[in-house]
Amino acid sequence: MHLPRLHQFAIGLLVFANGFAQATPPPDLVLYNGKIITVDPQFSIVQALAVRGDRIAATGTNEAVLKLAGPKTQRIDLKGKTVLPGLIDSHLHAPAAAIFEFDHPVPDMETIQDVLNYIKSRASVLPEGQWIYVSQVFITRLKEQRYPTREELDRAAPRHPVVFRT
Repeated sequence: MHLPRLHQFAIGLLVFANGFAQATPPPDLVLYNGKIITVDPQFSIVQALAVRGDRIAATGTNEAVLKLAGPKTQRIDLKGKTVLPGLIDSHLHAPAAAIFEFDHPVPDMETIQDVLNYIKSRASVLPEGQWIYVSQVFITRLKEQRYPTREELDRAAPRHPVVFRT
């Protein structure tokens, strides 16, 4: 079979260039034998995870991901433990929400009078001088579209300071 010179040159170039192609470096870390929650669109749970630098390089079965490891790859057997993605939330309400009604139920408040009634009820059970905290009352949800005035608060709880935390 006789190939034209241009074809021979192209094939030679491909063979030559292939020698310079670099394989993907092995991961720095492989976590395997675990339950790794990927939070991909299918919310997949996989057995293994490979990390290269500061990026996830691969996820999948133990067999597939461990094949990627090189001699210097750190391997960690999770022994069935779960791995969650790092979650960053710079505006976190969960801790406060978890303890919001810890010591007493807080009613829905739709009017200034609802707010004042709640403050009066708290003043009747708290020692004199103790702060009354009013949380989760938003001005946009009150019929009057305002917060109580100082005078209204003083009438509702004359012996307790009141603070709104919203």
